[in-house]
Amino acid sequence: MISKITSPDRLHGIVKPPGDKSISHRAGLLNSISEGVSHVSNFCVGDDRSSMLGCLKGLGANITRHTNCKISGAEECFEIIGSGLDGLAEPQDILNAGNSGTTMRLISGLLAGQDFFSVITGDASLRNRPMKRITTPLTQMGAYINGRDGGSLAPLSFTGSSLKGIEYTMPVASAQLKSCLIIAGLYSSSPSIIHQPAESRDHTERMLNSMGGDLEINGLTIKTGNKELSSVDVKVPSDTSGSAFWLIAGVCHSDSRITIPGMGMNPTRTGVLEVLESMNANITIANEHLEGGEPTGDVTVSTS
Repeated sequence: MISKITSPDRLHGIVKPPGDKSISHRAGLLNSISEGVSHVSNFCVGDDRSSMLGCLKGLGANITRHTNCKISGAEECFEIIGSGLDGLAEPQDILNAGNSGTTMRLISGLLAGQDFFSVITGDASLRNRPMKRITTPLTQMGAYINGRDGGSLAPLSFTGSSLKGIEYTMPVASAQLKSCLIIAGLYSSSPSIIHQPAESRDHTERMLNSMGGDLEINGLTIKTGNKELSSVDVKVPSDTSGSAFWLIAGVCHSDSRITIPGMGMNPTRTGVLEVLESMNANITIANEHLEGGEPTGDVTVSTS
């Protein structure tokens, strides 16, 4: 089969990419263990996020999908009735993260601090990805974890335990490892000190602190807290990675003007904007505001 691609004469309009994948994960998880009711719109629905929601529901989280969401004004949203930090329940079945490494690692941080037994697994691919990077520090915090290959491979089982804070230097810059330890820190009797070798995405820190969390961040060092969280409504910003294709097309085309409303402007994610601006691309940003602690704005690009 031969496909022919023809360049359009003009590119003008508004583009609405899906919601950010990383932020969608965290909005679902953190609101599930917060106090109150939240509505999350522009949630990026896909296999990985469905795995996250499935695991949370397996733990008793109250999550309902609504159309014509009256609270947020969106066409669709998820209503999450938070259980608080101590409101989850022992799952009746094995939790399944599917192919989602984010779900496996973030949910593991959550399970480590619960007072019940649980098991999490994934598909054939995920079951062969190394998990020692998260099980080692969680075990140092006092978690009881068993898994294949000495706790290195899923399925992973967690037995109720009391966690304590540790001082830990991460071997690599990893938003998933960092988030796992921050979430476990919510259930620790004392703070953990986490040292990062380099900057990584900070979506967990931003959302947690927007919920009233008490993380202390000093450069590459994070001090975790265990304060109860308050639910927040979130309109998930449009995915920065998914927007990049349209940004580049907009500046390269000979007759273009493209606006992406509500695009994520997290400084750990905006490398494409920085590169285009360094090339003198025509870019304007309006309506800058925060959503769940995340900087967001309406980005317009045109022929450059």
